[in-house]
Amino acid sequence: MPTPDFAEALAPVDVGDDGPIALAASLDVTAADRLQAQILARLSADAPVVLCGRDVQRVSTACLQVLVAARRRALAQGVGFALAAPSAVLRQAVLDLGLAAALGFGEA
Repeated sequence: MPTPDFAEALAPVDVGDDGPIALAASLDVTAADRLQAQILARLSADAPVVLCGRDVQRVSTACLQVLVAARRRALAQGVGFALAAPSAVLRQAVLDLGLAAALGFGEA
């Protein structure tokens, strides 16, 4: 099975004036509620969600679940969603859990 090309997965998304949400270095279980609140604030305003994942060094399945749910909601609302510059740790977690398609990796 080919590895998804994460660079190709990053279709341009206009983030407006708010810019991307920088993901924390540690996306552990305790970070899930805060992450969800940040994303829901964007989605509630019908604003696109762009997340910068370059600093992620630890990621929990709870936070990945938040990301998957957020992408689904963004698609349902017709607003953009992108996970930009995912760190190696974040990329590997997504691949290990089989979430590449659910997070839109490989779509251009």
